[in-house]
Amino acid sequence: ARAPMPKLVKAKEAFKAGASADGLLTSAAAVQAAIAASGGPAPPTAPPTPCDFSTFIDAIYPAMADVGEDDRPILEAFIALGGRPDMSGMVSLDKAKELAAPATPKAPGILGDVQEFFRSVDDLAALMQQADTDGSGTVEYGEFKMLLDDPPEPEPEPAPEPEPEPEPAPEPAPAPAE
Repeated sequence: ARAPMPKLVKAKEAFKAGASADGLLTSAAAVQAAIAASGGPAPPTAPPTPCDFSTFIDAIYPAMADVGEDDRPILEAFIALGGRPDMSGMVSLDKAKELAAPATPKAPGILGDVQEFFRSVDDLAALMQQADTDGSGTVEYGEFKMLLDDPPEPEPEPAPEPEPEPEPAPEPAPAPAE
């Protein structure tokens, strides 16, 4: 499987590495170190401190813009399911279940395609957990994009165990000689 939005994932890892226990970059030096570790060019204006992940991405997003025309429909579906236009936020399992519910009318465009995909899945919660490649408990944009670009293969059904072959019947004893 492809890596989801490598620049965004690298930025998230860089942020987490510099964040304090409360999940914030608390100094200008920590912000600059996270920007440098993300591998992208520095934004024109550094984000303020303390800085949460959303603020960090908002500041560096223009320097990391990876959303091309081909990815815009996926971003629109992400937003419709709870994400934000700057690719922060997450897809909510509740919104995914609501979209997949049989009573929900067919959605237009890519959201309709996502709806059909979600409806075809036996266990939507398990799919969302599988899509959560970083183990954060949420499905962020890169994970959502990877899910749609390269859906996981269904787990193969275990092969039934072969039935044991019956033991051969014992050979009849030779008849006594007269």
